[in-house]
Amino acid sequence: MGGGFGSKTALDWGCGGGANMSALCRRFRRVIGVDISRPTLEECKRQLGRSGLSNFATVFTDASRPGQALEEIGGDCVDLFFSVAVFQHFPSKAYTKAVLEIAAGLLRRGGYGLVQVRYFDGSEKLRQKESDYAKNVIYMTSFTTGEFSALLAETGFTLLASERDLDGLSENHEYFFFRK
Repeated sequence: MGGGFGSKTALDWGCGGGANMSALCRRFRRVIGVDISRPTLEECKRQLGRSGLSNFATVFTDASRPGQALEEIGGDCVDLFFSVAVFQHFPSKAYTKAVLEIAAGLLRRGGYGLVQVRYFDGSEKLRQKESDYAKNVIYMTSFTTGEFSALLAETGFTLLASERDLDGLSENHEYFFFRK
C-alpha cells in the first residue's frame, strides 16, 4: 500500500460497535463499516462520534443479500478488507465464498485483506453445522488452513501469510493475510 495508510480506504466487514473501526479510522483516510444490524451500526456511529472520529461511513447489508454492500459501496474502491470474529458465524462455507467474492469486487487491484476464521481441529464442536443456526451460531463454520487457503485462491486472492492464535486458548482462531 504505497503512499501510506493516510491516503487509503479500509472496510470492516461485520463492524459491530466499532472497536476495530476506531483503530482503523485513526490510520486510514476513510473507513467503511458493514454490518447486518441497523441498531449495531447506530451504536458504531455513536461510539466513533464520541471519540471525535468522522472519517467513516456505515453500510447496512441484509444477511440474506450480502452483495448489497458491493452495490452500495461500488467496486474497486477499498485498499484493506478487514474482518475479525465474523466469518465463524457465517451459515455455510458457500456463504463465506460469496462474501470473499464481494471482497474481491470491493478491493482495488493490489489491495489487502486480513480475515479471522475459526480453524477446524477435527473436533465435533467445530464440525461444520448444517442447521439450527440459532443454536450453533458461535461454532457454525470453521476451516482447515488448506480449505480457507483454497477458497482465497478460488476467489482471486493470493495468500501472503496465515497464523493461528498464540495465546494457547481454545478459541481456534486463524488469521489470513492476502492480496488481490
